[in-house]
Amino acid sequence: DFLPGDKGMTLARYFPTWEAFGYIFDTGELINYTKSPAKDEPEALFPDGKFMLLESNRHNPDSGRVDLYMLRLDGTGKDVRRLTHFSDVPGHKGNNPAISPEGCRIAVTKAKHELNLNTITGFGLGIYIIEFYECKNESSFSSGNGECFR
Repeated sequence: DFLPGDKGMTLARYFPTWEAFGYIFDTGELINYTKSPAKDEPEALFPDGKFMLLESNRHNPDSGRVDLYMLRLDGTGKDVRRLTHFSDVPGHKGNNPAISPEGCRIAVTKAKHELNLNTITGFGLGIYIIEFYECKNESSFSSGNGECFR
């Protein structure tokens, strides 16, 4: 994804750890957004550009089972909010998310974490829609105010 104002972009680093970074075009600066030993993979930015949607195994660090998390892009790696709990069920994960243009909904695939053609990434057990309740009364979602996490 591109950062607000096209000032840079997000990217994943897979070695030696899986982390989400930002690259600033003007300065060449790399910002480690996650700062975590977990498997963190950037998936999308919320429309206001203040948060990133991650796939991560933070709650199941010894497995490849991932869930969705919302990470504030302040460079500290500390404001991370878990959005799904698919990986709490052994063998399950939530992956391949997409954020709606106004930021009010997330679509996510529920999948089994097994290596066969019926359950690998892209072969899900259904698509789930997460809707932030504050969007019911507003036309868009501002992730920066924290209202959806009351």
